[in-house]
Amino acid sequence: MNQTALAIIIAGILIAGSIWLSAPRYAITTENDGVMRIDTMTGKISFCRATSFVDEPLCSPWGEKSLEQFRADRKAAAVAAPKPRETTTEEVDKMLKDFLDREDTSQP
Repeated sequence: MNQTALAIIIAGILIAGSIWLSAPRYAITTENDGVMRIDTMTGKISFCRATSFVDEPLCSPWGEKSLEQFRADRKAAAVAAPKPRETTTEEVDKMLKDFLDREDTSQP
């Protein structure tokens, strides 16, 4: 009985190990002007872009950042970006009135 249980455990470990080793090393996602390469074993990321058809792709040195760090940096940059201000109806009316007044005074 003990030998059977041991054999099942060893078989399970070998199957899990072979599945883990057969998984692709990198996951690729497209971005605006290149691809994001994610190392599935370490979680490190880099941004790659083709420089020509015959050369190797040029990859950024972001390999020390994890995907979570990259996403947090991107989110922080988006939050820090200035938001466009809504123009109120009163402001539009005032700008139009000012424009028309200038047009009237410029006509001889």
